[in-house]
Amino acid sequence: MYNPRELHAFLAIVETGSVSAAAAMLYLTQPTLSRRIAALERSVGLPLFRRMPQGMAPTPAGKRLAPIARDLVTRSSRAAAVMTAEAAREHAFTVACPETTGNGFAAPYLAEGGPIGDVRPVLPADVYDQLQRGADIAVNTSPPPAGLRSRELAYLGVRCMVPAGHPFYDRDRVELREVAAGPFVMPGAGSAVSRIVSRAANSAGFTLDVLRTSNGTLAQAHTAAGRGPALVVEEPHFELHGVPLEHEDEPMVIGFYAGWEPLHYADAEIAGAVEGFGRFMRRQIRTLGLSTPHTDALHAML
Repeated sequence: MYNPRELHAFLAIVETGSVSAAAAMLYLTQPTLSRRIAALERSVGLPLFRRMPQGMAPTPAGKRLAPIARDLVTRSSRAAAVMTAEAAREHAFTVACPETTGNGFAAPYLAEGGPIGDVRPVLPADVYDQLQRGADIAVNTSPPPAGLRSRELAYLGVRCMVPAGHPFYDRDRVELREVAAGPFVMPGAGSAVSRIVSRAANSAGFTLDVLRTSNGTLAQAHTAAGRGPALVVEEPHFELHGVPLEHEDEPMVIGFYAGWEPLHYADAEIAGAVEGFGRFMRRQIRTLGLSTPHTDALHAML
């Protein structure tokens, strides 16, 4: 059986490519880290790294060991979590999600007493991969890949944020093609808004004169500064007003999904936590004034 401390040391070097960086990440001295790697190599019977001009690179044996080590470390952490949860008679799960989802929904759910112990913010493309790196639940705006347990959580309509006096201000809805006729702002390529807006524009054959930002709040700041409407799902900021966005007379809507491993030790408890999180999200959406008749109808089906 491999020593968990040695496996942590091994994975730290794999991830950082450097003994010094790995030692700093683990709060160890470099000699201590080197001794742990040496002990692991004796257990394996093969060298795991070769020193390169730019740092440490895993050998073929090291590359083969890396996914096994991650699995062993994850299982060890979850075994400890099982015993801790049994002792406390409660579970607290790690949720991986985009930063906006974490700040807007996961952290408030934790604050309300939801069974979340930690929120791990990652890029949308990396969310489901975190289930192989210790996260218990992954929440994202794209459906989970096949093989995971999953639940639909909530829906948000995309809104076109404009200041008072803008031609769209008093409208009850606005078409994407109208917004795209002039400069506008939206979150960047990794966001769900960017994904569905770009897909719709490509399908309809029109181009986008768009400024992309890192998040919806910053997009609204650009709108307040006079750089065109902002397409976002967040609540209004900077005294802007949100108008529901449509494309070819259909509301543009983003879904939120949860995924987790079907063989997770706490499968039943996670299912309960996810159901509670979905109810919280839908309530939060109504409280923040982000609900629309269309999303209310979708929520009624969940």
